[in-house]
Amino acid sequence: MPYSLFPIPYSLFSVHFTNNESCELYCSILVIGSSAEMVVLFPNQWTAVEDIMRVEAQQILRVPEVGKDNFSFVTQGPPGVLELLIIASSKPLRNTLQALRRIASRQGTRSGPIAAKEPEDIIGSLLDDLDTQERGNSSIHRFDLTQLAVMSISLEVV
Repeated sequence: MPYSLFPIPYSLFSVHFTNNESCELYCSILVIGSSAEMVVLFPNQWTAVEDIMRVEAQQILRVPEVGKDNFSFVTQGPPGVLELLIIASSKPLRNTLQALRRIASRQGTRSGPIAAKEPEDIIGSLLDDLDTQERGNSSIHRFDLTQLAVMSISLEVV
């Protein structure tokens, strides 16, 4: 099947995620740019309660949420391909949230997207959250794929 991209000129966009499962999910939305910089679109309230990443069964998550969030998403240069990743887990992503809060704190951000120039801490924390094995060998990760879903969307900024 041919690989195709959706060209998007400099424009506003939002992300809508519907939890069609019968249980709550924990969600994170990331963008990885052509320069390998990671931007965290959700969660985006860095002083909120621990369950900020939770999306209840049959709930729709809208980011940014009109009337609540005081920011917007705009595609901007440099031209290239962006990878939008939506990660949903049936397990809470506590380590990931802590790593994101540390980055937001260093950047002095209380709400809104954050940029991670070195995303290794976020990825490591996500792997720890999803790991199903008992503590031991930290270089090997085991995942229960029934507890995880990842959707990847490629966007081209022109």
